[in-house]
Amino acid sequence: MRQQSDKAGDVPCDSTHACQDGSTCCKTTTGEWACCPLPQAVCCEDHVHCCPQGTTCNTAKNTCESSSGSVPWLEKVPAMRQQSDKAGDVPCDSTHACQDGSTCCKTTTGEWACCPLPQAVCCEDHVHCCPQGTTCNTAKNTCESSSGSVPWLEKVPAMRQQSDKAGDVPCDSTHACQDGSTCCKTTTGEWACCPLPQAVCCEDHVHCCPQGTTCNTAKNTCESSSGSVPWLEKVPAMRQQSDKAGDVPCDSTHACQDGSTCCKTTTGEWACCPLPQAVCCEDHVHCCPQGTTCNTAKNTCESSSGSVPWLEKVPAMRQQSDKAGDVPCDSTHACQDGSTCCKTTTGEWACCPLPQAVCCEDHVHCCPQGTTCNTAKNTCESSSGSVPWLEKVPAMRQQSDKAGDVPCDSTHACQDGSTCCKTTTGEWACCPLPQAVCCEDHVHCCPQGTTCNTAKNTCESSSGSVPWLEKVPAMRQQSDKAGDVPCDSTHACQDGSTCCKTTTGEWACCPLPQAVCCEDHVHCCPQGTTCNTAKNTCESSSGSVPWLEKVPAMRQQSDKAGDVPCDSTHACQDGSTCCKTTTGEWACCPLPQAVCCEDHVHCCPQGTTCNTAKNTCESSSGSVPWLEKVPAMRQQSDKAGDVPCDSTHACQDGSTCCKTTTGEWACCPLPQVGIYVNT
Repeated sequence: MRQQSDKAGDVPCDSTHACQDGSTCCKTTTGEWACCPLPQAVCCEDHVHCCPQGTTCNTAKNTCESSSGSVPWLEKVPAMRQQSDKAGDVPCDSTHACQDGSTCCKTTTGEWACCPLPQAVCCEDHVHCCPQGTTCNTAKNTCESSSGSVPWLEKVPAMRQQSDKAGDVPCDSTHACQDGSTCCKTTTGEWACCPLPQAVCCEDHVHCCPQGTTCNTAKNTCESSSGSVPWLEKVPAMRQQSDKAGDVPCDSTHACQDGSTCCKTTTGEWACCPLPQAVCCEDHVHCCPQGTTCNTAKNTCESSSGSVPWLEKVPAMRQQSDKAGDVPCDSTHACQDGSTCCKTTTGEWACCPLPQAVCCEDHVHCCPQGTTCNTAKNTCESSSGSVPWLEKVPAMRQQSDKAGDVPCDSTHACQDGSTCCKTTTGEWACCPLPQAVCCEDHVHCCPQGTTCNTAKNTCESSSGSVPWLEKVPAMRQQSDKAGDVPCDSTHACQDGSTCCKTTTGEWACCPLPQAVCCEDHVHCCPQGTTCNTAKNTCESSSGSVPWLEKVPAMRQQSDKAGDVPCDSTHACQDGSTCCKTTTGEWACCPLPQAVCCEDHVHCCPQGTTCNTAKNTCESSSGSVPWLEKVPAMRQQSDKAGDVPCDSTHACQDGSTCCKTTTGEWACCPLPQVGIYVNT
């Protein structure tokens, strides 16, 4: 453990970046600062790795060489930005800024981005930039000057001036990504988050790559001079909480986000183009930036400076109203104002997004007032011609004070207008119809007055047949206890479940009351049945049903965030074990007093040994698959450490300080141990 310090980073790289005490500042391939987790380390020439002091980098073998032998080299981590009172020192406009030493540039959509160079040249592709005094060569992807050429840089999104909102990386005024992530656009122009800082957004609009790499869409990898790694998939961005529902009104009931433009769809509904003062294209689906024209043949936005891909519009927001739904269908369902209530094939309510619409006889579609449904052509016919028909959406349930109005038993309930049915395992499920028929397959259900036809998967009645419905799990009635079935003093399962042991001796939960725990330590069966491991079934005198897989038990609430400290700043959950990774970081093995395997990635249960050839944990009773560690949690601690190693490092009380192969301090979790050398 590192002794507690009052400074966030003791090794300054420049006026704005720093590395932790005991680390070394190194440059990346893009000229950014990164940290090698070793003091006075050697920065390798690949700009990605580093080696201990007194060794040399061997890029061919990925090792650090010295007279005493070789050790694996380490990968650097991004440097910390020194805390500053200013959110960004280079303002782009009143709401966006770039870091000090950067340059503001516009993107293809007119958004602000940052070039990580002072007084840089913004390239005409609106994606890259070059150092001051050079020119962009878009054919070669380089920055040219009289002294030669260097690779150009990719811009990163500009920072929104500091706000009180929850997400640390704002994408625009309404969306943000977690701190340490990167905002990227999706194919529809929506925001998504890449879980990497200053990442590269791939051109497929789905994936992303680490900073300093390039996307290889043919191989689904991220390429760099040091090799390739799999690319990552983005996740949806978070919507920032705002006091205004929408700043650009389309009419009295619809609006678009600030910085967007209202456009009409093919059905006359409102949609939003994610650009200010945009051009609404004549296909009623796409839009283009201000000052450009839509080229429907090429799917681009044309201007004198070139063309960019057009954007797809998204549905407009309905202005907030005090009424949940202005068009009541019955006492429990309603449709939005400007919609029409129609029945579905199952007799449920659905909404046609048109006022006073015609409900088509297929019970799925609808047409505008004054037209007729043509089910053969899927159109709405009138004297002036035909238009495509619309598909209805489910009606809204009127707000009720009760979470579930149809009780199944004392702990489960279904929504009002639903029916409780049993599943094959005896659990409760909900059929989304009132007074429905529960089918004998224990999976489906049918409307009242019909019968289940399991051969045809339909619901039969004198008037014909309709497809049957699949049930959904019942809701658990709210309880004051987090888990009603204790396994031990620290673990519990939900009420109506059974505690079972896993192959590693951990607790897991079978989602059945008083269940049978199968001997494979993975599955379980209902009370009164026996496990058939050969057939993966639960056997009884009345027949067999598929067995169930257990889920991990819940940890009883504790006052401590992590009960197993790794050092003064990291910890693992109670019942886990701290292990080191290949880079010297902490990771957690999800087993108590586990064995940390020598590959620095996996771990095994106490009393077993790691078999790296077979990826198993061996013991006298047999072998089980080994486990992969997860990153340790960072925790706040008030104690520096009870066993000092030197003036800056210490181990937990009851541990012993030992040196690693790189000369760093490590902790043996035993008091006053001897050093054993494996020859």
